[in-house]
Amino acid sequence: MAQLEDQLGTRLIVRKGYGVVPTTAGLNLLEHARTICDNVARIEKDMRNFAAGAQGQVRLLASSSAIADRLTTDVVNFLAMPAHKNIHIDIEERMTPEIVRGVQQGHASLGICWDAVTMGELQSRPYCRDRLCVVFPARHSLAVHQRTKFEQTLSYPHAGLPVNSATQILMQRHAAQLGQTFVQRIVVSTFETAIRVVQTGAAICIAPREIAQPLASSYSISNSQVNLKTHL
Repeated sequence: MAQLEDQLGTRLIVRKGYGVVPTTAGLNLLEHARTICDNVARIEKDMRNFAAGAQGQVRLLASSSAIADRLTTDVVNFLAMPAHKNIHIDIEERMTPEIVRGVQQGHASLGICWDAVTMGELQSRPYCRDRLCVVFPARHSLAVHQRTKFEQTLSYPHAGLPVNSATQILMQRHAAQLGQTFVQRIVVSTFETAIRVVQTGAAICIAPREIAQPLASSYSISNSQVNLKTHL
C-alpha cells in the first residue's frame, strides 16, 4: 500500500491504533477497483459462454418498466428462434441516465430507456409507449377520478426515484411548463418501494402502469391514468 501511495503521490489510508481508515482518495480508488473487478468478472463470464459454444453475447440495459412490460417476452421469443440458439443475452435493470451512459461508454450493446433525457450522439428508435399512472391509497381524494390531470397531483406529497431519473426529469419539465414546482417528499430507489410508501399513506407517486397495476391488489392501492406520456 505504501508503494502504491508513493506511485500515486497521495495518501490512501490513515493508520490508527485500531487499524486503518481510508482517505477520500482511498475511497475513490476503491470505487474504481470495484468497477475493474466487475469488468474482469464480466469478461470471464463472456469467455466461458464462448467456450461453451456461444456465438454472440449481448448485454442489454433496460428500465424497470420495459422489463415489466414486453421486453422479457420479446427476448425469449428472439432466443427461441433456431438461428439464435447460440446467442446469450444479459439483461440488467438500470435507470435511464445509467442506461445512456452505459451504452455511450461501451458497457452495453444497447439500452431501452425513456426518451426524457438527452441521448447525445447515440442513435435511438421507438420501442413502445410507456403509460404512466398516479398511484394513491385506496381511499385517497383522487380515487374518484378515472383519469387524473398531472396538475391535480402537485398539491400532494410525492414519493419517487432520484432527481436525475427520467421520470423525475419528465415531471419537473411538465411542472415548469405549468408554472409550478414538482417536489418530492420521499426519494427511493425503485418504483416498487415508492408504491410501498404510498401504501402507508405518506405520499402518492407517478409510476409506469405496467409496474403499478400488478401491485394494486396486494398493496391495497388505487391508480388512475395521468396525462403524461413518454416513449421507450
